[in-house]
Amino acid sequence: LVVRGSTRVDQMKVVFMKISGPVLNPQDSYESAWFGGSGGGGAEVKLACDGAPIVGYFGRSGNDLEAIGLIFLK
Repeated sequence: LVVRGSTRVDQMKVVFMKISGPVLNPQDSYESAWFGGSGGGGAEVKLACDGAPIVGYFGRSGNDLEAIGLIFLK
């Protein structure tokens, strides 16, 4: 997951990776288009791109998406 934002999450895109045994292969991946706001805030932050499988997510919201995180399989 790649996100952009400042005090809130403005945009995000999903990084899809091919399954390679018990892990994901970052060398065989593609990204979705950006979705969300207009993209006016913050630099890109990659929440995960090392091949660890993601089994869930969590976040916090009010009127907007304020925070998002990932839960990994260890």
